[in-house]
Amino acid sequence: MNTLITGLTAGIAALFAILTARQYWQRRKIYQLIWSIGLANFAISVGMEFLLQVFGHWTPVMYRTWYYLGAMLGSVYLGQGTMYLLANRKVAHVFMGLLLAVTAYGGYLVYTAPLALERVYPNIPSGAALPSIGEAGFGSPRAWTPFLNVYGTLCLGGGALYSAWLYKKKRMGRDRALGNVMIAVGTFIIAGASTLNRFGYPQVQYIGELIAITIIFGGFLKTLEPLDRMDAASISVAPEKSMISGME
Repeated sequence: MNTLITGLTAGIAALFAILTARQYWQRRKIYQLIWSIGLANFAISVGMEFLLQVFGHWTPVMYRTWYYLGAMLGSVYLGQGTMYLLANRKVAHVFMGLLLAVTAYGGYLVYTAPLALERVYPNIPSGAALPSIGEAGFGSPRAWTPFLNVYGTLCLGGGALYSAWLYKKKRMGRDRALGNVMIAVGTFIIAGASTLNRFGYPQVQYIGELIAITIIFGGFLKTLEPLDRMDAASISVAPEKSMISGME
């Protein structure tokens, strides 16, 4: 069952990444590029979970790639894309610079840290194979992951709710407002599943990821629906200040 779940999740995430990359190719908006990177990170990470189910155990490369692209970077680039969409460009640049620095440092930590794969034997999707914060402090990649995930979740989920509120306030684009709510709900579902995993309940990881990416992708498709004529005539929200405009 977990093989099917992780395979479906990876497939949906990969399709989602391709669609946002296509939008970037057509429109050349930086937030679409960063969203594409975030979705690709997530798709590859879940792909490692799929391979874990196929082979039945972690390998060092599979595990490190899963942790780096998923547990560490899975949500933060999606949040950073939203930062570029909604925030002042100079502020977004500052956060992007910090994120790139942490990405590089985090990669160094993940791929050089000693692994204790027996802690996650045979196929537990947990960060426990890496040194704990108590063992290595901020020299452990696990010390950085919560900050990255909180930032990504707040930016992506909060940005989607803000966009939905804008459309509700203007009484237009009901489908698009609903789509943004769905994106926020999916974001908080996956954040909850990841938090439960971190506190010792890894069994919710796979189903939580599938439910979350399905809802987020459904929300994305909702935002592609055109405004009706009256809504389009009355639109006054700045197009670059709403998540739905970035998904057109």
